Amino acid sequence: MSIRISRARPQQIRDWCAELRYLARASAVPPVGHRTRRSNDRWLDGQALDESWDERSRLMARSIPAASRVVDVGAGAQALRSALPPDCIYVPIDVVSRTPDTIVCDLNRDQPPALSADYLVASGLLEYITDVPRLVSWMASTAPHIILSYEGADGQSRYYRRKSGWVNDYTNSEVRELLRRHGLSVMESATWRQQTIYWLAPA
Repeated sequence: MSIRISRARPQQIRDWCAELRYLARASAVPPVGHRTRRSNDRWLDGQALDESWDERSRLMARSIPAASRVVDVGAGAQALRSALPPDCIYVPIDVVSRTPDTIVCDLNRDQPPALSADYLVASGLLEYITDVPRLVSWMASTAPHIILSYEGADGQSRYYRRKSGWVNDYTNSEVRELLRRHGLSVMESATWRQQTIYWLAPA
């Protein structure tokens, strides 16, 4: 009986080496006095905010009717505000205040605020959250209609996701199961780039 050993492609080898280097750095003990990077460090000057994300916000806003109360979690540049219909009440939450009405909250450290809304939007947020089930539970208690995006980890290396600043690795099927466990039903979904946008309602 012969055994065939397939050769790894050069790009695969480079990816494996890069991931091993990342894992070695991640497991190293930080020196005394090392400052842990806070969640808001990346977003302080606004340079990490990509203008192309505005397209995603407009897509997510398409089903929100006029005069709705909308909570925008991880509001960033607040592109959703201008994409909403007239007379909507817009409530931005973010780790950095960019407008006077922003509710400042580090969702990896702080207790989310007690709010009530018609719609809750989380655009490009969940990838940066360490305790996703906790946040989804809060979302479900805040609004009956939730619109969120997530780029599933299907076929992606851990190195790629950590390099992007993402701290969790749910596959698309795992995301749907997580939502189901929190009493949420996927009413519609759409693909934007490599991300899936979910329109959710109580099951």
